[in-house]
Amino acid sequence: MKKISLLGIITNPKEQFEAMKSNPTISWAPLLLLFLLAVFIYAYTDDPSFFTFAGNSGVHIGLSVIFAIVVLTIVFLFLSLLTMFTSWIMQGLVKLFGGRIAFKQSFSLNMNLWVITLLGLVFHLILAMLFHDNPEIQYTSLASILPVKGFWEGVLSCVELFEIWFTVLLAMGLTTLANLTAKKAWIIAILFWMLLAVMVGLASTL
Repeated sequence: MKKISLLGIITNPKEQFEAMKSNPTISWAPLLLLFLLAVFIYAYTDDPSFFTFAGNSGVHIGLSVIFAIVVLTIVFLFLSLLTMFTSWIMQGLVKLFGGRIAFKQSFSLNMNLWVITLLGLVFHLILAMLFHDNPEIQYTSLASILPVKGFWEGVLSCVELFEIWFTVLLAMGLTTLANLTAKKAWIIAILFWMLLAVMVGLASTL
């Protein structure tokens, strides 16, 4: 039985979606490594002193590391649970549009597509680190070009290269896994993008 490859999702997504249909697994280790890489780059870009332990005791450093591990674990688990919830919603939408997808397949699709989101995050953070810029800037989004603030800044930050890539792959995955027409799969994928854009927009007003 063919295993899911995150690299394959980038180079040959159609083959990976076919594999998910019969073997809906998740590449946890690479996803976790990408997640940790993104977090540490963000921490370093935002505050390089985060990694400076000079003058601190071994006990203090040990407690700081343990605290960081606990927090990162909680965040990763929270994001995984959130993905489970969105996968359940997706399963319902697929059914509404006349398709059929098992929850395990929906969850596998959503979790494995994290690779695109995380790659985008790492890409932007590396640019921010190189340019000594704000780590929250999305360089490949409309929000980095147009002078908008608040709700619309959040919405336009989702009109972004990696988000578009994610949406395209989501539509492709739904076509394969849920036996939907391309039109129906695209409608669901765009609905999910719109939901994300509204949520990010609202968060930007806080």
